Amino acid sequence: MGGRVVSEARTRILGRLRHSLANPDLKFPPPAPPAVADADRIPVTDLEDSDRVMRFQAELETLHGTSESADSFVMARMQALRKVEEWSALPGDGPDKPEGESRLLVWPELDNLLPGLTDSLQSRGYELVVPTDMSPQEVRADFARIAIGITGAAAAFATTGSLLLKSGPQHSRVASLLPLRHLVLVPEAILWDNIEQWLAQEQQNGTLHHSVRNSANLTLVSGPSKSADIESRLTWGVHGPMNLHAIIILS
Repeated sequence: MGGRVVSEARTRILGRLRHSLANPDLKFPPPAPPAVADADRIPVTDLEDSDRVMRFQAELETLHGTSESADSFVMARMQALRKVEEWSALPGDGPDKPEGESRLLVWPELDNLLPGLTDSLQSRGYELVVPTDMSPQEVRADFARIAIGITGAAAAFATTGSLLLKSGPQHSRVASLLPLRHLVLVPEAILWDNIEQWLAQEQQNGTLHHSVRNSANLTLVSGPSKSADIESRLTWGVHGPMNLHAIIILS
């Protein structure tokens, strides 16, 4: 019965769309849209390195994310360990997120992002789990119990506090999407003023096509997951992590 109701509703919605698109007087899109005036364009901000880091942190905090910066790999490792231990000590968030879970969902090349991090985590009893085949239901159910994920990012944008995440064979989006708490390692070299600046550089380098075609998914993340779909009440961690913390590794 439920399936038939959904099918009928879908048929009605598609029918309305087809009818609207067949209307010759449809005003959108306009046949000859006016060119965007220079005054209406968003300028590409030219920030100094230190200002770029501070701007990113301020914007991310506005989005209810958190961050810290480190001027050495040693300090960055200490910050990462401290955050993981802080999150691990929190009580379980429901039956699928048990207290005391010592496994972490991670990308495989953590040491490329932060040398020595793998050994530091494992020496403290953490098991690093690299998600691969997620098709078995029992694997998905098991990974749902892991509360912390650690990844890198393809780029970060200071003026919006956003992170660009690429997913692919070695960069499963499960590590950034499934856990309730997401730790992101952000080398200063990938921090841009805004996405327009990054796109322009990718085009200049001739790598934009490769970046898009060789990624299963490109996602812009602006703070932790939040939604107000139900009764307009803001809820955290509905479609992704409840907490997002970035460690900016200064050059």
